[in-house]
Amino acid sequence: IIAGDVINGMGYRLRPYEIDKGQTDRAIETTKKLVYDALVNGTSVLRALLAGRREFAKIRCDWTRPAPRVSIIGEFWAMTTEGEGNYELQRFLEQEGAEVLIQPITNWILYLLWVARNDTTKRSTLREDDKGRRGLAGRAAWKEVLGLKAGFLGLHGVFRTFAGVIGLQGWHLPDMDHIAKLADEHYDNELRGGEGHMEVG
Repeated sequence: IIAGDVINGMGYRLRPYEIDKGQTDRAIETTKKLVYDALVNGTSVLRALLAGRREFAKIRCDWTRPAPRVSIIGEFWAMTTEGEGNYELQRFLEQEGAEVLIQPITNWILYLLWVARNDTTKRSTLREDDKGRRGLAGRAAWKEVLGLKAGFLGLHGVFRTFAGVIGLQGWHLPDMDHIAKLADEHYDNELRGGEGHMEVG
């Protein structure tokens, strides 16, 4: 998933500025195949991404061409799907001269980790009564929270590593605590429909 995110990120970063149309799409397909082969054969995904970086490095770009940045937010499936499901929104914006900023799937995983940490922290005061299958009765809640924080840091680390290897510079994953705080006065963080507070924040 993270390899796919950084490959897509490279595509959105380079395609609006490419001089030879279609070169970015060809690099994406080649890199996806390299990563696919690495996963199937049990070899290094990092090595595959490094080979993909060489493919992206071949793309000639005109960085003097102005392109407004347009961020796509909203319903998760619609904003991450490319094609008829969202009326080919990304390609339309690029044809109009924009650089599209997408929300990677990694953001959704970060949101799920935030929700789990938030819920565990709040439920920790009711441990004795929390006897459900995944309840905290008889368990150390602080260990659960610590594990979720470790997962959060690990996900950030893997994303930064993959992004660095493929050459995706300056891409920042969102701070979920900050987003929750921004959204809170407009949307209760305990409501979990769709993307919850992530979309609002």
